Amino acid sequence: MLILQDSEEAQNFHHNLFEQALNIVKNFDTGLSGIKIDRKSQENTEYKLYALHRDNEGKEISWSLDEESLGTQRLFNLAYRMLIALKIGSLTIVDELGTNIHPNIVKNIIKLFQNPNTNP
Repeated sequence: MLILQDSEEAQNFHHNLFEQALNIVKNFDTGLSGIKIDRKSQENTEYKLYALHRDNEGKEISWSLDEESLGTQRLFNLAYRMLIALKIGSLTIVDELGTNIHPNIVKNIIKLFQNPNTNP
């Protein structure tokens, strides 16, 4: 069982999972080059997420993650949740796994859970 001792340790844990989830999404060639997180204000804990892409000239462009395809949104969310499950050895329940996600991606996700190297 994983126990995070302080907020810095928890922040590092979640930052690493965020980067790993982003890499999973990028590996499936969604066109996503990154995700930017902006805090709405210093007084609260609400954040705005932006999808980052590169145009034909290599210039970075962004739009709200809500405007990204449902498949990419779902894949990022699922990747983050499954990485937590694999890291701490917990259960992940996903309703309608194939909804908005390409069948080849679903197959690769299942293989992560079946592989003793990624799911000891």
